[in-house]
Amino acid sequence: RKTTEGEIASLLAACAQRSLPMLVANPDIVASKGDQLLPMPGSLAVKYKDLGVPLEKIHLLGKPGPAVYNLAKGTFFSDMGKREIIAVGDSLEHDIQGACSFEVDSAFITRGIHCEDLHECEIPEDAWCNEEELEKLCREHNADPTICSEWFGL
Repeated sequence: RKTTEGEIASLLAACAQRSLPMLVANPDIVASKGDQLLPMPGSLAVKYKDLGVPLEKIHLLGKPGPAVYNLAKGTFFSDMGKREIIAVGDSLEHDIQGACSFEVDSAFITRGIHCEDLHECEIPEDAWCNEEELEKLCREHNADPTICSEWFGL
């Protein structure tokens, strides 16, 4: 059976009462699916923190945490310098902020989870995103992408 939001909230509250550590393998808060944003495991970490659990008890194992970058560099890119690596993602808070912290270049995909903030429906398809909003979001998330692209593809 499917677990309800109420059951999840009760479980989080019980864990928070005991100040249990939380490991989050995918800290993304939302994911883009078509024109919808769906909650992801990182949203549970946000709720856990809101219940008063200290940040040192909440462990993010994916981006923007350094563990995933160190693992990828050591396992797949050990023969490459950081100047030869680029991280690609649609989340300023996770993908781009993580790349900035790890000091590698990044490509921010604007038509992902931040699409509604950056692109207006009335804009012709060949127009670029709202640059003022892009700058504002980058400041909010302490993220500075090397390049931006509306889409990711070959």
